[in-house]
Amino acid sequence: NEMNAENTTSFVGNNAHLVYYKSRDCEIAVEPATAPTTTPDESTIFNDCQIYSILGSDYYMSAGFNGETNAWGGGTATIENIDGRDVLHIANSNYLERGFNAHDVSGYSHVHFDVWTAEAMNVGMKLMAYDGNWKEGDKQSFTTNAGSWKSVDLALSGFNHGYLNKIQGIYPLDMQQQDIYFTNIYFYKTTE
Repeated sequence: NEMNAENTTSFVGNNAHLVYYKSRDCEIAVEPATAPTTTPDESTIFNDCQIYSILGSDYYMSAGFNGETNAWGGGTATIENIDGRDVLHIANSNYLERGFNAHDVSGYSHVHFDVWTAEAMNVGMKLMAYDGNWKEGDKQSFTTNAGSWKSVDLALSGFNHGYLNKIQGIYPLDMQQQDIYFTNIYFYKTTE
């Protein structure tokens, strides 16, 4: 039986979202995904000197996280392997700081990451630095896609951060206690 967009209806209720596909003989309810099963392609357009990779790269050397995670207000953060790639999975948290070894990113122009959530939502991101005390810049916000990966590129200038030479953490916030997945996290510059 053939199904097409004209034969679809959605139902949202009691925190459930079902999509019904109508065919000539029956209706089929399809539950939306609650977690990704694949990962997005990563960019290979940069030279090694143009990128500082944190997580999820098969192409570039990754600096990796240092294992430090602070999930305030409950929740967990784990590194999971999805489709052969490392993915940061944050569950049931509103904000979280995930640390990596301090790096001078003042010569870079952007931070990139791919993000996945089951439901579309607005999320904030800050960068953390440490010089004896934690320093955070301004928050930048973005909207996720429902049930699919979204590539996000944020200009470092938008964080208005006076400590880009000591960045050692990403700080996603406003996650509304929902599961959120990040991969392909890296800083980059468009010139060599």
